[in-house]
Amino acid sequence: MLRKFAVAASAVAIATVGLGAIGAGSAGAAGPVLISCTSVKAQVVIDPPITLVPSVATTTITKGKLKGCTGQNLPDGVQIKGGSASGSIAPGNPSTCALADVGGVSESDITLTATWKTKPANALPPTTIVFSNRAGFTLPSLADGGTSTITGTGAGAHAKVVGDATSQIAKLIKACTPNAKTGLAKGIKKIKVPAGTLTMALNEIP
Repeated sequence: MLRKFAVAASAVAIATVGLGAIGAGSAGAAGPVLISCTSVKAQVVIDPPITLVPSVATTTITKGKLKGCTGQNLPDGVQIKGGSASGSIAPGNPSTCALADVGGVSESDITLTATWKTKPANALPPTTIVFSNRAGFTLPSLADGGTSTITGTGAGAHAKVVGDATSQIAKLIKACTPNAKTGLAKGIKKIKVPAGTLTMALNEIP
C-alpha cells in the first residue's frame, strides 16, 4: 500500500475454459457472480523500505484474509465461506514515507487476486481484480478517474475495496520521523491494514 495500497492479491490465470465459464456465473442470464465481504485484512510489504528520500519500491500485498462473504448468482448448491488474497502494486513515480504519499492518490495499477473458500471445495475459480488507481486505502478512486476490471469469478462486474489503516498511523509517523542524531528516518517496510470491505457490483461503485 505503501505508496499504492491497497487490501488483497496477484495475477492468476484461469486454467480452462470450463472454469472460466463457472467464474462468469453458471447462473447464465442471472449475470456474473457478485461477492461482497464485510471483513478484509492484509499486509503491504515495501522493498526497499520507503524513507524521506524519494524512491521507487517493489510493493506486494500479503496475508490477505476475506471473511463475512456472501455471493449472488452462485452456481446451484455452492456456498462461499471466505477466502484469502494476495497482490502487487506496479512501480510508479518515486515516493516517500510521508503520510501525504501513503494516503494520497496514486495512479499505479494494483492487482489483487482472491482465492475463495467454498462448500463444496474449489467450486469457484479465483477472482483477479486490477484497479487503475487508489486514494489512500480505497481502490479504485472513481473521483480521480479510477476503474476496476475483474477476471475469473465475477468477470464482467466491477469491484471496490475500502481499507482502514487508521490504527497504524502512529507507527507510520514514527517510522518516518528523522533520528535526532543521524537525521535519517527508519522508513516504512510494512503496513498492516487490519480492517476493510470488498464489494462487487455490475457497475463501478461510488
